[in-house]
Amino acid sequence: MKGCDQGMHNYLYYNGTLLNTSGIREVIAVEHGKGNVLNLSVLRSKSLTEWGLYDPEKQIVFNWDKTVAPIVHQFDRDAELSQFVRQMTESLVRKHKA
Repeated sequence: MKGCDQGMHNYLYYNGTLLNTSGIREVIAVEHGKGNVLNLSVLRSKSLTEWGLYDPEKQIVFNWDKTVAPIVHQFDRDAELSQFVRQMTESLVRKHKA
């Protein structure tokens, strides 16, 4: 089903199903905005810039504690960030076609 991935991950985590599966020995749940992956799907009420989580001049996305978010999941949920990624992708494609 489309859109059920988060619920499935929550079920697997809280049910303990992930432990000792395929060599997984530890599973850690990290509070939103404080880990290595920033999920943007929950930040829809305002833009990242309004939340203070995106610096368009430096093109950096931040966690809540203002550390750089190494991985931004669902970047397309923010119009400004999505436009930047689209422009960068188009630029890289043009560069490599030449």
